[in-house]
Amino acid sequence: MQVQAGSCDTPLLPFTNILSDGGAYDEEFGPHNLFQEESQICYCSLRRSSINVTAQLEGLGCFMLASIELRTPSLGYTSPLGQAILFTSFGRPDVAATKRFDEVFSEREYREQVAEMQAQPPERPSSPGLEVPTPASFVYTSSDRVTAQLDVPRAGRWILLKLLRPREPSGDNIDVQFVGCRGWRGARCFGAADAC
Repeated sequence: MQVQAGSCDTPLLPFTNILSDGGAYDEEFGPHNLFQEESQICYCSLRRSSINVTAQLEGLGCFMLASIELRTPSLGYTSPLGQAILFTSFGRPDVAATKRFDEVFSEREYREQVAEMQAQPPERPSSPGLEVPTPASFVYTSSDRVTAQLDVPRAGRWILLKLLRPREPSGDNIDVQFVGCRGWRGARCFGAADAC
């Protein structure tokens, strides 16, 4: 994964069915704000760690995800996001299957968990209709706007973004201004086109 400030020219992917298990300060500060680039209102969780946000690609087909941009608020919020992990899947992601990543604190620990996961037999979903998601990137938000280029573009229809913890240890929740997933959809899904 390569992290850089700013963004790229790859198109933003639209998402719907946005859900979070971390609650919200109130309805105005809910997870629906995450994918609204021009909104000045953030998502403000009630919990301070291991919050799972799931979202589905809008419309038909699948995506080929190339990068993720995370923006955190600089003024008026007390707990900007510090670390997150991105997952992709074709079916609704099984959040329970990602619990091994809840205590990841660094890129090294993330890669160790991915290697351990790949060395084991494929995990079965915890419930019918769910899919064990594929880890795609660890993101450390050292500034208010960070873009992580994926080492390998990931295909899917769903994303799961695990918000690990706030940037400051004293933070009592997690605040995120914008999540921008960039890539292609439909025929641009390359090798995954048959699954679209």
